[in-house]
Amino acid sequence: MEQYTTVTRRINEITGNNKLVDTVVYTYIKSRRNYKTYIADNVTEQEMSYHLGLSIDTIENVVPRISKHPYLFDKVEQDEEKMIGSYKTYNKYYLVKDNDNFFYLYNAFFNDDINIDNAVDRCKVKGLLLLIKSVCIKETNNYICGRPHKNGLNKSELARKLGIDTDTLTKYLQLAIGAG
Repeated sequence: MEQYTTVTRRINEITGNNKLVDTVVYTYIKSRRNYKTYIADNVTEQEMSYHLGLSIDTIENVVPRISKHPYLFDKVEQDEEKMIGSYKTYNKYYLVKDNDNFFYLYNAFFNDDINIDNAVDRCKVKGLLLLIKSVCIKETNNYICGRPHKNGLNKSELARKLGIDTDTLTKYLQLAIGAG
């Protein structure tokens, strides 16, 4: 039986220049939570770095940024355990409980199966896919464009709904399509 997590559709409200990466890091943390307590205390920054293909520095910058969003986290407690030559940071993430505004995501989503060489681009494509899913019709993978452009996707409308610029949307859509 494949495991899944629920992801709030409010992820498209994450702000900043690194929104695509922030979205993936948040979703990874959420996938590692205890389903009864909504606390993720078994995930380290090194683990996130390894599984998401991002540098430790990137993870260290993302965590404080996303922990400021009150619709994602109630609070984040940080505790560092010093190691020989390096360190591990153990954060305790208190996640906001889901309401009825969420979608399901299989945890296999975090497997590194996208055929894109650059790990950061791979992560950003996954972030884009999560954001697109957040605006799809509930329990489907269908997005209905309010104002279709030439009977197709209106990228500026979709970019506005996702909270990203059209150039970013176009770039990572092309990468996603190229990767299959």
